[in-house]
Amino acid sequence: DNNYTEITDDEQSLTGTTDTNTAAEAKSYTGFTAKAFSQANIKGDGSTVISIYYDWETYAVTFNNYNGSQISSDTYRYGATVSVPANPSKPSDETYTYEFAGWSPAVTIVTGAQTYTAQFNPVYINYTITFVDYDNNEISTKTDYHYGDSITKPSDPTKRKYKFDKWLL
Repeated sequence: DNNYTEITDDEQSLTGTTDTNTAAEAKSYTGFTAKAFSQANIKGDGSTVISIYYDWETYAVTFNNYNGSQISSDTYRYGATVSVPANPSKPSDETYTYEFAGWSPAVTIVTGAQTYTAQFNPVYINYTITFVDYDNNEISTKTDYHYGDSITKPSDPTKRKYKFDKWLL
């Protein structure tokens, strides 16, 4: 928006010599930049006024996913509250699913250009391995295997007049 609040506490009454130029100086305010202004000839009746206006400084704020791909980018004024995008996702792999954990660094009001990166916590995928015999009867089940784990097989099943050959997937 273009709504500005006049800071009347900072008004100054200065003196100078009639028919000479003013020597007004812009003040420094964090997050603001003074606009160009002109000096004026000082009138003897005290009616000379120099007004100095300031623009909010603006900054780019970018949100990236874990892999660096841009989710959103916008320009905000100094001190503005950032509009945070919806939580992104990270695809699962053989070992993990991923839960969104927040942004790094933590999102704050705008004080300068900033890039936020999505952070994720890995969550192990538990695999269930079930061994069954020739009649599809369960011999053993273990539910907390993870990708790459060594599998412990049960004892070989027995069947009268048959010799066990191997386990099949």
